[in-house]
Amino acid sequence: MLILRRSIAAVALTVACSKSTDKGASAGSAGKTLTIAVIPKGTTHEFWKSIHAGAVQASQELNAAGDSVRIIWKGPLREDDREQ
Repeated sequence: MLILRRSIAAVALTVACSKSTDKGASAGSAGKTLTIAVIPKGTTHEFWKSIHAGAVQASQELNAAGDSVRIIWKGPLREDDREQ
């Protein structure tokens, strides 16, 4: 769980840092879309559903602020399904 929290924090920090540096560059790079891939361990557990809802909400907020963001959500149905 600690590793997961650190991973989520690292992604959030990366997005936050890139957003602050991209503000000045966004005028010159109009029309570009930031794509963020989220690969959960499973998609049916309530925890992962809340992660998905947070990612969707964040993309909607960023899109409303003028930044074009697309979320790719792909993962197995169950956490123990290693084949998927």
